[in-house]
Amino acid sequence: MAKKTKKKSLLADRAKEKAAKMGAGGFDDTVLALPDGVKQFKLKDAKTILIDILPFKAGKGNKNSENGDYWYETTYWAHRGIGAESDSYVCPKKQSGGKCPICEYRAKLTADGGDEQLIKDLAPKQRQLFNVRNLKDKEAGIQVWDISFHLFGKLLAKRLDDSDEDDGYERFAELDGGFSLKCGVEEKSFGSFKYYEVVSIDFKPRREDYEESILDEVHCLDELLKVESYKSLQAKLLETDGGNAEEEEEEEEPAPKKKGKAKKPDPEEEDEDEEEEPEEEEESEKDVDDMDRDELEEYIEDNELDVDVDDFKDNKLGLKKLRKAVTAASEEEEEEEEEPAPKKKGKGKAKKPEPEPEPDEDEDEDEDEDEDEDEDEDEDEDEDEDWD
Repeated sequence: MAKKTKKKSLLADRAKEKAAKMGAGGFDDTVLALPDGVKQFKLKDAKTILIDILPFKAGKGNKNSENGDYWYETTYWAHRGIGAESDSYVCPKKQSGGKCPICEYRAKLTADGGDEQLIKDLAPKQRQLFNVRNLKDKEAGIQVWDISFHLFGKLLAKRLDDSDEDDGYERFAELDGGFSLKCGVEEKSFGSFKYYEVVSIDFKPRREDYEESILDEVHCLDELLKVESYKSLQAKLLETDGGNAEEEEEEEEPAPKKKGKAKKPDPEEEDEDEEEEPEEEEESEKDVDDMDRDELEEYIEDNELDVDVDDFKDNKLGLKKLRKAVTAASEEEEEEEEEPAPKKKGKGKAKKPEPEPEPDEDEDEDEDEDEDEDEDEDEDEDEDEDWD
């Protein structure tokens, strides 16, 4: 009897410790390195909220702003449900172009026709960080809001895109002449899980402007993100898969036959490079017309296309024009590559055979179907079933 009581106590202590790490919302310390005393803002119920989003000096790696310029958000991607405790981790591939063992393993599962649900669960999900001042709880100070792009940021982008130029809503985060955001919140559910989503945003002129001194209190959101090393993430992934990922790596050792394909051979990372190849092919197989702006930018960089993303507006029309430009540039690139081909009769650079069509590309599938708003609702619920 005494032993049972002790066991329950240990579990309770562990649960409390986990809850303490989670703070007031968002992820625990596997994703964010919050300074002492900084709280996280969270949607707690289906009530209207009134908030100010404040700017900060963007740090290195910000996806939407130059280093040192003032901006209002940080976009990042995270893998969830990783490890024995189902923790979440920033994806180094999506965040900074580094190697990610989780993405590599997911690509291999896709190429091998693995479990579709697992492939979907392992996909990195887009999230955002904001410096928020809750006008209904000013004593809490400036809080960090960590939320799925599909539960808030997507609607914010649409409201800004749909606004008239004379509305001035794009100045909402400015210290002088900015707007407070009045957000309607609804409770949603996926199975037995419940979460909250912002379903309406109204821009309200602020009653008072902020002094520049407030900038000393905001947080550089880019510097709060934790990006684990390749080996650390790989160790966590093996905990998730019960060792199967490691066994599949060993089975994949014969892959060095594809030496001609490797652009940057590295003897110490040869196995890792071979694992990553299926994903690169998978992404290249994806139709340009289905890519969102971030995927197009990554595609342009990977294929060294002569297209400047900044020349196209960040709206639906701009996205369509960007896709056309990428398609045209890709066709020109293919024509240039095909011309010198007859000169190389030997083993030279034999192209790797195309993989069989994949069942479905799940990575960022919500982003891929932004133009079909009737389907977005179901996808968003699926993608964020336990991420409020």
